[in-house]
Amino acid sequence: MRTEKKHKLRKLRHLRQRRKIAGTAERPRMSVRFTNKNIYVQFVNDEAGVTVAAVSTMHKSTPERDGLKANVDSAEKNREACRRSCEGRRCREGGV
Repeated sequence: MRTEKKHKLRKLRHLRQRRKIAGTAERPRMSVRFTNKNIYVQFVNDEAGVTVAAVSTMHKSTPERDGLKANVDSAEKNREACRRSCEGRRCREGGV
């Protein structure tokens, strides 16, 4: 399959999911992106169009960020950083 067609199909799948899922102020949407080297997490309020909180394995507040990679151990540490960054921002209702 050609790469252009793969990208087009991925974009269609993404749009199909985004029609059904939307973040609100009470329950923001969680967006997770994995690359070969890092993990990125964002909590998004789609009604206001803002990012409520964001954490990654490269973020300055992440402890030991030089040794973190895109693996299970880093995901656990990223999860704890997400919990800390969401305290007081009403993200916890979204399941974090």
